[in-house]
Amino acid sequence: MLLKHVSRGYMFSGSPTPTQTASALCALEILEAEPERVTQLNKNAKRYFDGVTALGFNVPPTQSPIVPLLFESEKETLNAVRYCREQGLFVVPVFYPAVPMNSPRIRSTVLASHSEDDINVALTVLSKLSRRR
Repeated sequence: MLLKHVSRGYMFSGSPTPTQTASALCALEILEAEPERVTQLNKNAKRYFDGVTALGFNVPPTQSPIVPLLFESEKETLNAVRYCREQGLFVVPVFYPAVPMNSPRIRSTVLASHSEDDINVALTVLSKLSRRR
């Protein structure tokens, strides 16, 4: 049983539940009916990506609204996560084996529903974080 849960072949795999599948289908139907959501999401993601890049963060190229900020070490990553969360900005740490061992990161996700003010707040927190490093 232990091998089943920790062996590489099973890591990060599993079938979606019927509820997850129904939710995904519903989301696709909404996107087809309201394409402006995709336009807004892309606009928000670009603004955020450009902002964190301008702040000097190591950000790999992406066209995704999931924006990774790379750090030198797990300790630095955890300190960044702690600081962001204390300031009200939710970010998620990601470490090996989900990413290469030498590139820990925080993952931030931009939504179509984020306002300009929301993105400004996030960039302000990250600007303060960049000055602390």
